[in-house]
Amino acid sequence: MRRRQCLSAALALAAGGSAGPAHALMAGELPDSPAARVDANTTASPWSGAVSVVAGGSAFSGVMIGPQHVLTAAHVAAGQAASALRVVINLGATPLSMTVATSTTYPGTVFPYDDLCVLRLVQPAPAGAAIYPIADTPVATGAQLTMVGYGASGNGSATPTANASSSVKRRGGNVIDQLPDRLDASGRSSPFWICDFDGPAGTGPMGGASLGNTIETCMASGDSGSPVFIDTGNGPALYGLSTLVLNFGNGAASSTFGSGGGGPVLAHAPYLAWLQAQTDGSVMLLSQLSAADVPVAPAWALGLLGAALLSPLLRRPERTRG
Repeated sequence: MRRRQCLSAALALAAGGSAGPAHALMAGELPDSPAARVDANTTASPWSGAVSVVAGGSAFSGVMIGPQHVLTAAHVAAGQAASALRVVINLGATPLSMTVATSTTYPGTVFPYDDLCVLRLVQPAPAGAAIYPIADTPVATGAQLTMVGYGASGNGSATPTANASSSVKRRGGNVIDQLPDRLDASGRSSPFWICDFDGPAGTGPMGGASLGNTIETCMASGDSGSPVFIDTGNGPALYGLSTLVLNFGNGAASSTFGSGGGGPVLAHAPYLAWLQAQTDGSVMLLSQLSAADVPVAPAWALGLLGAALLSPLLRRPERTRG
């Protein structure tokens, strides 16, 4: 039944919904708040490798996949010279601004398809910034995800009220509702994960229960390129990126209850080969690591389960910055 609901939602999306680049993460209904979702900028955080990418003066998101490499969304870096990009790593009270040497987008990317970009830093990130293995085997629908991003935030019943910031990251959770390879009638395809944003009572268009008012989340402006993790039982592994916000054709405003989001799934052979090539073979694959090699999250974190404005989906959206 749940899969049938997911397929129906996808058809509604293709017929009359819309999608746009993901804009930090939304909070639930009061008394939950954007402030309650903030993750501490310390090396003790399991999310210390979730970084901000500053492009065109605006804060977006990314993630460390190697000592000198950051993965983000292609539409974040599009049209920007590498010298105009900065990566901000937050390991303490003072953000560390890192210079970008090169910016390489996935071949043939057209939003929202194949929306990946690797930034090579001029020098390695400092010790304390986590580097995450990539989950390179399939993950089924219904799996729980943790999202971490630097975008705008607000309560899910209203539009965002807190702006994106390169020094403030938030975290929350959702589940994989569907794993489509097409989102429109363009004829293009690439692997996506998709979720809906359930209200406290579980009101999302794809069905299923909410993860809870203080956990369930969806992307907002500035979350483009933000990492999405699965919990391996020994620590987080990078499953994909958040790159788009979805309107399922039900009138739900962007990033509020009833909307949704998603992005590329990294366990795709062409993606993995490309990432290995871009990082000189330094990417860690989860299937090749022992449990001792996976970054371990503090016990409190393991309990956590855990875009730009909307544009018509049947044409290529213009990239806008939130």
